[in-house]
Amino acid sequence: MIFCVPVSAQVLFEEDTSKKVDEAPVVQINPVNQESPVVHSSSNTVVRLLSTNLESVIARGDIQFLYESPQNNGWSTMVFLHANPQSEFNHQTGDLGAMIGGRSYLDNYGKQNSVFLQGLVGFNHNNKWDLMISVEVGQRIVWKKNIFLDLSLAMNRSYATSSSDPMAYLKANLTFELNRRLIPFL
Repeated sequence: MIFCVPVSAQVLFEEDTSKKVDEAPVVQINPVNQESPVVHSSSNTVVRLLSTNLESVIARGDIQFLYESPQNNGWSTMVFLHANPQSEFNHQTGDLGAMIGGRSYLDNYGKQNSVFLQGLVGFNHNNKWDLMISVEVGQRIVWKKNIFLDLSLAMNRSYATSSSDPMAYLKANLTFELNRRLIPFL
């Protein structure tokens, strides 16, 4: 048996070179820069940070506040205050304390996820006011637009005779960005 099938071919994409067509201009699309915008400091824009240590409140009843005044070079001035009304734990942490010091951001100037080193010196009250030094290393993690989580390891040395030294703590600070100064001179 022999079958015959008629076959035909058609050129689908044929270029006619006899006609000259104007070519459309080439449009080049550049990707948008995804870096965070740089905020230039002015007299109206004052960025300060206020944080509290969630771990210390939950584990030892120690209420801590940390006020941060960032500089443009990656350094921050830090003011630390704490109060512990819990009689069970205030012999470890002290019932009151105030310290001042600095924090250095090793990358990103604290604007994004940044590693930091911090040193504080001040006074802590156990039975009397004694000198206290704190050294801390940690990382700031951006959680929401103006809210950060600072995870760190702190080593505290108190010169009180009743304290067991040095004290080491894992800290989890919840940090909020403020749009005005709380302490006028910082």
